[in-house]
Amino acid sequence: SHISISMLEACKRDYSMPEKTEANESPIFIMGMDLGKVHHVHISKLIKKDGRIIRRKQYIGNIPSWEEADRLWKLFKIRRGCIDAGGEIHAPREFCRSHSGCYMVQYNLGKENLKEGVAVSHVDRTLRVNRTESLDSSYAEYFNGLVELPKNYLTLDGGDFVSQMTAAVRQIQESGAGVRRYVWDEKGKPDHHQH
Repeated sequence: SHISISMLEACKRDYSMPEKTEANESPIFIMGMDLGKVHHVHISKLIKKDGRIIRRKQYIGNIPSWEEADRLWKLFKIRRGCIDAGGEIHAPREFCRSHSGCYMVQYNLGKENLKEGVAVSHVDRTLRVNRTESLDSSYAEYFNGLVELPKNYLTLDGGDFVSQMTAAVRQIQESGAGVRRYVWDEKGKPDHHQH
């Protein structure tokens, strides 16, 4: 299985980014950033609808610098954020230390199996996450309509949003010991927006 164009299309709503916030609203914004050649950023407004929490995307794109990440954090008054710390850790660590509510995400450290889906260290500002479970949760949110996308989602980030969201496929992988497990495999294609 994978996130398909039809799943993304079902999440499309009649708005453009960024959507204006009403004067009487006090919205909660969250931010996720995956690091590659550029920083791929998603900012969502959490809204309550029919007793469910929906993530309405307010910003999807890439930015060239930590200064721009800081500007977006302040502009949207971000309450919580996560940064993939799979490559470089020094700059994400400094960013998280200077931005309250920001945590670095570390996937499957030391190939350990986490008993819980996420291990949190408030001191180190880190989240240790099982990669497969994290991508399973993301898939489920799109599948169950818990994400809302702007009407122009097909053109976001020059079309890279769609290609990266649909790159990874969930499949069974066998280890040398005959153990089978599910993994998400992007076949070497960029998948920054999915993280």
